[in-house]
Amino acid sequence: MICSRLLCLTLVTLAGLPTCSAFADHYDVYLLAGQSNMDGRGTVSDLTDQQRKPNDDAIIYYRNLPTTSDGWQPLAPGFSIPPKYKEGLPSPTFGPEIGFAAKMLKASPDTKLALIKGSKGGTNLRADWKPGNQDDIESQGPRYRDFIETIRLATDDLTKRGDTFTIRCLLWHQGESDSKTNSKKHQERLEELITRLREDVKVADLPAVVGEVYDNGKRDKVRAAIQAVGTNGDHTGFVSAEGLTTWDAGTHFDAASQLELGKRFADAVTKVVRKQATPDIELVSKQPNSRKSQPNVLFILADDLGYGDLGCYNPTSRIPTPNLDRLAQQGMRFTDAHSPCTVCTPTRYSLMTGQMAFRVPNGGRVFSGAGGPSLIAPDKLTLPKMLRDIGYSTACFGKWHIGLTFYDEAGEPIHDGSPESIQRIDFGRDIVGGPLDCGFDQFFGTACCPTTDWLYAYIDGKQIPVPPTSKLDKSKLPQHPYSNDNRIGYVAPDFDLEEVDMKFLEKSQRYLKEHVAKTPNQPFFLLHSAQAVHLPSFPGNAFKGKTDSGPHGDFIFELDWVVGELMKTLDELNLSDNTIVMFSSDNGPEVPTIYHMRKDYDHDGAHPWRGVKRDNWEGGHRVPFLVRWPGKVPANSTSTQLTSLTDVMATVAEITDVSLPNDAAEDSFSMLPAILDQDGGKPIRPYILQQGFRGKDSLAIRHGKWKLLNHKGSGGNNYDQPMLKQYDLPSDVSDENGSLYDLEADPGETKNLILEAPEVAEQLRSQLEKSIQNGRSSPARTER
Repeated sequence: MICSRLLCLTLVTLAGLPTCSAFADHYDVYLLAGQSNMDGRGTVSDLTDQQRKPNDDAIIYYRNLPTTSDGWQPLAPGFSIPPKYKEGLPSPTFGPEIGFAAKMLKASPDTKLALIKGSKGGTNLRADWKPGNQDDIESQGPRYRDFIETIRLATDDLTKRGDTFTIRCLLWHQGESDSKTNSKKHQERLEELITRLREDVKVADLPAVVGEVYDNGKRDKVRAAIQAVGTNGDHTGFVSAEGLTTWDAGTHFDAASQLELGKRFADAVTKVVRKQATPDIELVSKQPNSRKSQPNVLFILADDLGYGDLGCYNPTSRIPTPNLDRLAQQGMRFTDAHSPCTVCTPTRYSLMTGQMAFRVPNGGRVFSGAGGPSLIAPDKLTLPKMLRDIGYSTACFGKWHIGLTFYDEAGEPIHDGSPESIQRIDFGRDIVGGPLDCGFDQFFGTACCPTTDWLYAYIDGKQIPVPPTSKLDKSKLPQHPYSNDNRIGYVAPDFDLEEVDMKFLEKSQRYLKEHVAKTPNQPFFLLHSAQAVHLPSFPGNAFKGKTDSGPHGDFIFELDWVVGELMKTLDELNLSDNTIVMFSSDNGPEVPTIYHMRKDYDHDGAHPWRGVKRDNWEGGHRVPFLVRWPGKVPANSTSTQLTSLTDVMATVAEITDVSLPNDAAEDSFSMLPAILDQDGGKPIRPYILQQGFRGKDSLAIRHGKWKLLNHKGSGGNNYDQPMLKQYDLPSDVSDENGSLYDLEADPGETKNLILEAPEVAEQLRSQLEKSIQNGRSSPARTER
């Protein structure tokens, strides 16, 4: 390990100071340099109270003459000098150091960070940062000269404090002032600066991570040069600016993007360190397991599939599901599993984050068209981010539906779910807030519901390569009771509404094959998010008439076939033994589906429960949940554990030995003991929360056999409508104050006991209110 005493620093031990071996702390030092976006123009007032607090495990030495931090200070926002600012520190702005430190310390909580920051807005490589000759100070640019002096002063100060340190990496973000320089010249100058800095700090292989400037349409040359430097060799890394947003005319990142920029720097540092694989620098990760020991994870999410739609859950099912039944025989079938919400968008948010959606702004809405922004905040830890951070390849193919941001030609966000919004989209601009901004390396799919939306077009990465060109002509599509939920939106010429699931299957299979061919030792997380079996029921041509249960039965049969094909692909690639397969649905079956399938084919997709999609009765959210992990999960087993799809994140975290931070997966419990059949029959969850169609106004809570609907009615559907009226159950007990059910004695939720057991209702209501106030249902975590 390099115990650095750089430049012309003396190695003498000052009188009265302890020797090197007795120093109190050891710091990992990071050098932050560049111009305005490294100095930072994010507004401190846009941060949360928690983000504004000083960091106990990070310090900063800031020098932007004539302003300095006056020595080492606890890291907090405000070490930045915006234009025309004449006052002292802390200032009202901040840079990427806040997000960077947070991400680095989350990965390695036992580390102490020391950030030396010497950035200044409006500076260029040609003159300001010119390294010149090492022995000729006058040949050096003023910023480079000041930065070297800043490093000397800062490290001298650490030594005087009695601390040791290791210089880990240079973080560089600059280029806006060099936009007119040709690519080759800018690349040469940046490489010269990095080489000289390594010489001056006496760390020959010092990693350097360079950040890309914002693309305002006029910086192609300098952006190309930065990318060339950052992707050239084992000692450099590159930070993309894709998806970042600015508060001004395309130059300075806003607060959210400054935080994200810092996290991307942290990710890039991790990757560079992995590339170097030297004994001098530890991996920026607390994970003890090697990649080969980590299992792959394949999660298959069906849409609007009911508990009773599968033969392994419903012996009276009229639809053959041989592949899903086989999956249940090969693994574990959960009989008390629940979608976090009774509709898709909130459930998908909760699966990705381990947090109930009602806890975040707009967490009860369902997006359409160009609706957004994403429910997932830029700094929120997600399941794919968590796995990507420990070396997984991550991919999502299919329906997204958690919100994203399209832009119009003026660069303004649209955030409008109307049909008119589609005509405003500038398809040449990147989409922000989608899967690639939430932890996935690859994405191909749709913004919202694939075959019932105002936008019928595929997103590939962050753009729609084939935009819509005309309105949908429904006369060319099948006409039957299950085809009515099909909006007359705008359709792309390559978008076949009857073959969407075949397209998603093709993409998932191709990903698996390419992954094994290129990176066979890297674990992967694949989310296959099906269109099936959301209305309209448009089974592909190969599946029409394959069952005796009409088009919707054929659609379920197609979904089952897709699952079988994915299992075959795992077998063919020798991936099955080390892949955890999970299968579930985002909520219960749809109203027209239940009505017509019961009436026409004697098939009950909600069997044996009351309620359907949108309802807080069991039929709206009790869903199939199958888990297969050969050699780990007992074959042909059943678990009665009460669980939610929010639990997937904590479960996978425990499997991969990730220590979740306290501000992530707030409603997630690890089901690993249940999956391994090691729970001893004891409940893992003390209770579970459910969210109905109306978000925070339609919450329910379940504890053991008791379930409280803390709202009037079903929490979703109006049972006066013709299709549901026959399923309404009159009651002598008013539900003005909610409904209380004993699921052991009354699994069909036919008798409201709120007047007979008021003390139980009050206890459940009190627990619900406490969970709302605490912002979580899982216990607070102490980070390892």
